[in-house]
Formats: sequence, C-alpha cells, structure tokens
Amino acid sequence: MNAESDRGGEPFFFQDDRSGDEIAVCTNGYSVELEVDDLQRFGFDPENAIELGETIIALARGLLGEEGDAGSTKAPRLPPRDEAAERALLGAMINSAAVTRQILGIISPERPGWFWLPDHGKIFEVLVHLARHSAPDWGLTSVANALWLRGLLEFVGGETYLQWLAELRTEPAEIEGCAERVRKYGRLRDLIVLAGQIGASAYAPLGDPDALISEARRRLAELANAAEERG
Repeated sequence: MNAESDRGGEPFFFQDDRSGDEIAVCTNGYSVELEVDDLQRFGFDPENAIELGETIIALARGLLGEEGDAGSTKAPRLPPRDEAAERALLGAMINSAAVTRQILGIISPERPGWFWLPDHGKIFEVLVHLARHSAPDWGLTSVANALWLRGLLEFVGGETYLQWLAELRTEPAEIEGCAERVRKYGRLRDLIVLAGQIGASAYAPLGDPDALISEARRRLAELANAAEERG
C-alpha cells in the first residue's frame, strides 16, 4: 500500500480495508506503512498512528538532509562514509595477510558493518576468516576462491573487482589512516542508527523516559565497548 497526500502538509492515515492489519500514514507527499500487530507489540496505540508515522518520516527526511516541501531539489545527505578509504584498505588486505592482521587491531572482526558498501563488508568478512584459519599468507586467487565457496564472488563484483582493488597499491604509510577512517565513519553511523531508534521510541504513548534513558545508556556503552574490540 502506497499513498501520497493530496491535503497539503496536513497528516492523515487510513487503514487497509481488506484486512485491517496495515495503517498508512501520509504527510507532505510521503507515506509510511505500519503493521498493526507490530504497533501493539511495542506498546503503540494504533489510534496514535499519525504521531508515530510523522516521527518516522521526519527522522528519515532528516537523515537524507531534506528540508521544506517534499519536492525540494536539495541533494540528499548520506551518512558519513569514505568509499575510497574502504577500497584502498581492502586492496592492501587482499595483497597481504600481514596487513590484514595489522588492520584487525583497528577494525574489529565483528564489525563488517563499519564498511559502508555491503560488498566491501563481505570481502572484509572473508579476509578475517582467512586471517584466522588459513596459511600465513595468501593472494588474489585465495581470496577469490574463499568468496566463491561462500557464494559471494559475484555479489562482490567478481574476480575483476578484486583484481582492481589489489592493483590500487596503497602506500604502507597510508594503510592505517584508511583503517582509522573506516572505523570512525562506521562508529558515527552506529550512533546515527541508535539516535533514530531512541528518538522513535520516545514517541511511544506508553514510553517510560527513565527506561528509555537507561536503554540509551546501555546501548551507548555497547558502542563504546565495540570500539575497543580487537582481532
């Protein structure tokens, strides 16, 4: 179900007449679909769907850097990331097991999501596995085979993309800086996601501010601990 508002900036919602299990909230030309069962499970009253839907839309538009009318031509604002640093780092890791083990002292093996591009995260996961379980060194063919065995080679762009990464030849003095940037931007995105989740929860009609603050502290502590994880 998708709908766009024809009532200007005035928010409204309607419920799926066929099953009654979906609610669509529309405002400023945007719509968001909410499952009634999910609303009730998390303590939201479906009667307050407009308020929740507006919050979700506002958070999404804020992350995209949109302001004003839905038809604004302002360029979307993407979360912080450095794709060039990711490529340079992975190229160096593909070429050297020693470099990979060095990088695991900066980027936790448990944090492939710190790579902005999903295919980069998958390559990182395979390199981590090779570093933990394979021979002291490897090359492009070993990395490609490991991805192929997991059914991921085509997903990451094939051996052609791996070859291109390997040929970037990042200077040794730059490798650690690339890893630090990947780590930094990954942590910032973690904070963006957490802030959005806590902000949305604060709009729950039955939300307990003390419980939300405790949860926020717990989640922030988890992020802080994750920053200290090492391979």
